[in-house]
Amino acid sequence: MYDIVYHIMSFLAEFSQSIGRIISYIKPCILWVATNPSVQLIMLNTFMFTTKISTLIKMKANRIYENTPFLYKTGQILGNVTKFVKSACYNYRVEPNNTNWTNISSIILTQSVAAKYEEKYDFFDESEPAEVCANVLDFLTAKVNKLSLNNTTIDLYTLKVGDKYVYRNLSRVTGSHSQKFDFKNSKIRFLSIEYTHPKMTTTIYLDIPRNAYLIGNEILSATFVLRCLKYQVKSFIFDLDYALNLMDNNIKQFTMNSEQYCLLGEMEYTVKRI
Repeated sequence: MYDIVYHIMSFLAEFSQSIGRIISYIKPCILWVATNPSVQLIMLNTFMFTTKISTLIKMKANRIYENTPFLYKTGQILGNVTKFVKSACYNYRVEPNNTNWTNISSIILTQSVAAKYEEKYDFFDESEPAEVCANVLDFLTAKVNKLSLNNTTIDLYTLKVGDKYVYRNLSRVTGSHSQKFDFKNSKIRFLSIEYTHPKMTTTIYLDIPRNAYLIGNEILSATFVLRCLKYQVKSFIFDLDYALNLMDNNIKQFTMNSEQYCLLGEMEYTVKRI
């Protein structure tokens, strides 16, 4: 035992001496650079040049990738396979790869079982204008009403056109709160959206796509929140007892519950009851 300790201590002593020697060799060089402005200028220019070259190479590579169909499609396929494999392993959902789609998400509430989540995607041709796509709202609302006639439901309609997301709350009695679809960006941003639940010891921060902040969007309803949770990797508990802690882009903090949603305007937002 004594021999082992002795060898370890000897090794540490030799290692310490080696580090000291290395520092003694490097120290004059560091001092020389620190006191020589011309060398500092050369190093700075070298760093800026290499950064510029690196950026140009990345831009060129991205341009080649995007303009070469084989490379682009291969990259997309590999990325999508990775995404879906990961979602299968961690048991969370991912959105379709299609550019344009509609989605009905529903929380079905019954007296006999816990809240159940259902959703259905429909796809449309990329050549169809957004105005035509928006007209499917009445049809989808009628479909949801027929499916959920015997249950109390909280429904969310999502329309994706290109990279834009439109969200509307649906009611079995009144239809959508807003029949108008607007693809103009809102100035509102939420810096933090924290999901909390009394039965959870940890919280989950929800991530809303930047292109979801559109004027007229109805976000953060109970179904919207559950949909966000279904599309992220962390485990969670969900019922209507949750609370959201939010901070907006004016550093204002407030809390929302499952009976509320947020209506986005151009410069402001309004918290409303479902």
